[in-house]
Amino acid sequence: MARREKRHPFQLRECTRPGIGHCEHGSQGRGNGGRPRYEHRDERTFRQHPATDDNYDLGADHDDCRHHYDQYDQYDSRDDDEHASSRGPNYPYPAEVTGYDVSWPQCSPHGSARVQTLPADPSFGVVGVNNGKINGFEKCFGAEVAWAGPNRSVYIIMEPAPGNNPVEETSGPDASCAKTSNACLGYDWGYNYAMADIAFVKAAGLSPKVWWVDVEIGEQWPTTAADQPVNAAIIQGALDAIKGAGHIGGVYSTWFQWGEITGSYVPTGSPPLWVPGANTLTGGDFSAQSFCQRALSPGDPSTLASASIGFAGGVPWLIQYGYDGATPPNGVDPDYSCGLLN
Repeated sequence: MARREKRHPFQLRECTRPGIGHCEHGSQGRGNGGRPRYEHRDERTFRQHPATDDNYDLGADHDDCRHHYDQYDQYDSRDDDEHASSRGPNYPYPAEVTGYDVSWPQCSPHGSARVQTLPADPSFGVVGVNNGKINGFEKCFGAEVAWAGPNRSVYIIMEPAPGNNPVEETSGPDASCAKTSNACLGYDWGYNYAMADIAFVKAAGLSPKVWWVDVEIGEQWPTTAADQPVNAAIIQGALDAIKGAGHIGGVYSTWFQWGEITGSYVPTGSPPLWVPGANTLTGGDFSAQSFCQRALSPGDPSTLASASIGFAGGVPWLIQYGYDGATPPNGVDPDYSCGLLN
């Protein structure tokens, strides 16, 4: 498959080329491995969002949301060695090497179980579970995980609920409060879809090292102050499902998108980060190696010019690079593993 058009991850673009990533279901364009590629545009573009779903009562249940999160603040999750985000002895990737991420765009042809030619013998690989939508699975998943080798991990798409109280919102760990709390509805939504993804991967006989939760404005998240706690609950539900299944859950996003979607929420467990947007592997502030350091501190969510680019209280494990327009092998997104902290 020819290399797909690069987008910059920090700003939104309208979908102009059907068939590129999420364009097929009315969302925003993605890159080669199903990751985001957004053009440089005025920061205000981020704030032009569609109306929120009918299911969310804007301005309501703030107290319920606050109560909902209190249950997760009863312990310091940074002491949880199994899921702590600091890079240490249990860091699951080979240190300071380049790997790749792939997903449904690499199925060849699209929708088939076959996969295009991919870079040989990757040091690690990240494979998308979904087919561009939260409720679908990619057909060539088996071929791609075989390619990724033993140092493989996966990522799942997370989206806001469509409204009308689907069963994924009204059943689950927070079903008891879902009738009165949008945050509880959201938590169940994220939890249930993550559990469906876990079941799909488990049925394939796999136990990936890390599960990345893809959080992007391109998924049409509503971003008012009333919506942000619900969005955060959706993501927390997904991360809790992953943790409950015995896996490490991380977040793929940028500091700016994370701030817009969640209000700069810090999830329990301070998940590891997969940060896109670096131009090159080495050399300068926009290199992947520089991003490993810049993402150690939280970015300023009010600006696209933040020197620090961290978010969610996490530590960067992977950096996606290649945003300088160069063509990587086989048109597949390269990723750099930050390695151990000194």
